[in-house]
Amino acid sequence: DKKSVTITEYNGTETDIVIPSELDGYKVTAIGEEAFSWKSGVVSVTIPETVTYIGINAFADISAKYITVKGTLEAIDGMAFSNCDKLESMYFYGNGVASVDNMAFYRANSDLVIYHLFGTTGWDNLAALRTVSVFTLAENDDPNATPASDFDFSLLDNNTISIDKYRGNENIVVIPKSIEGYNVTAIGDQAFDSHRGLASVTIPET
Repeated sequence: DKKSVTITEYNGTETDIVIPSELDGYKVTAIGEEAFSWKSGVVSVTIPETVTYIGINAFADISAKYITVKGTLEAIDGMAFSNCDKLESMYFYGNGVASVDNMAFYRANSDLVIYHLFGTTGWDNLAALRTVSVFTLAENDDPNATPASDFDFSLLDNNTISIDKYRGNENIVVIPKSIEGYNVTAIGDQAFDSHRGLASVTIPET
């Protein structure tokens, strides 16, 4: 397509990669084979809403902990996120992926959680994979919230969550409204006491 482009290789050194939605006036619609594979020093990747296809080995063995997908993907090809042993969470703003190769998350982090927004549909393909867990964010929850994996938390007697300890390394923290479908209603004693470098903490209304 003359009006769209595929990202074929990333040569930058950013810690937090934000893939553009356009390059030289052309819409970015695909991440090509091995485009971001084996990149070290990366913490997060944001994929724009224009991208609909992620190719073979596109993010294989990348060091990223978090990946955000702003749109709806049509396909994730084989080994796209293989060997991503540091990948803790993926956040999807759009609907589910129409086609997911069975080997897309081969040898990825066994604790990888995929979060999608309340009210979106078509998550059966990803939910069927044994290599990932799929959770729905509570209605109006913030997809940019700090991943649940960065916290120690416990389920209270009233079926709500208490944040017991923050174990992440970010200096900006957004406490999620819910974790695994339970509202976050409490922050425990000394939950953030060892993180003196924090610039901001956002506490939800829950």
